[in-house]
Amino acid sequence: MTRTLVALWAAIQLHAVAAAGVVLEFEVIESSAPAAGGEATASKRKITLHISDQGEIAIHDPVEKSRVLYHDGKATIVNDRDRSYFVVDKAAIDRMKQLRAGRDDPRIAAGLRARITAMEQRLAAMNEAERRQMGPQLKAAIEAAKNQLAELEARQAAAQERKPRIERAGSARVGEYDTSRYIVTAGGKRKTEVFTVPFERVNVRRAELDALKKLSGFLGEMARATGGGGSTGGGWELFDDLDGFPVLMREYEGATKQGETWLRGAARRTIHPAAFVPPDGYKKRSTGPR
Repeated sequence: MTRTLVALWAAIQLHAVAAAGVVLEFEVIESSAPAAGGEATASKRKITLHISDQGEIAIHDPVEKSRVLYHDGKATIVNDRDRSYFVVDKAAIDRMKQLRAGRDDPRIAAGLRARITAMEQRLAAMNEAERRQMGPQLKAAIEAAKNQLAELEARQAAAQERKPRIERAGSARVGEYDTSRYIVTAGGKRKTEVFTVPFERVNVRRAELDALKKLSGFLGEMARATGGGGSTGGGWELFDDLDGFPVLMREYEGATKQGETWLRGAARRTIHPAAFVPPDGYKKRSTGPR
């Protein structure tokens, strides 16, 4: 009797603190370029997402041994390898943007071009003896400045990349599902194919897709602030006009398929709050200068 009462009390306590939500199981298949004389290979890994009815998200990647925990404009990045984590919020992203603003200032590129021109003119004006003595060092300095300029221009070009667009592209049969097909393009090139089904078909609600869009937008902003480039953090924030939930997403680089993400399962269940916080004993690390 006592054992029964204890078990009942534990169940009541769990219900009191746990949250209802959905657990999503995705399979990510990534393609790699073939080695010389070989064939292309593909790696597979499973990723689990917990989404509470309050909009809390926990993403667990057991292969990478990492987790992303997100709620209300704050992400916690957990590293299970070294049992540590760090927190990124809007204030941290603003600090990252300020640091990048200095490095990517257009005046820096102009100054580098002027410096390269001056060094090249100096090299051209050297006599033979000066070239032998100082030429190698000057050539190395010119090459270093050119590399720095190329890196800066690449970052600026990525930041100016046109925002991706998503358009309906008919329907398609995907596994057991009859899906709606969408194509995401950027700069006139196909980047992603998305195949969706009605929410009720996979036991998912519109609110869960909205939560994923918020997370994706946050991660995209964080990537741009740190120089990761790109316009999105996974593309979920583009999905405002979808008529359902994605069961398959295909990524492309040019005409080559780079990978696929399949929805393999979705179950509504009670989720313990521990899923949305770093495990006990993990060390908090700084995100950088304050």
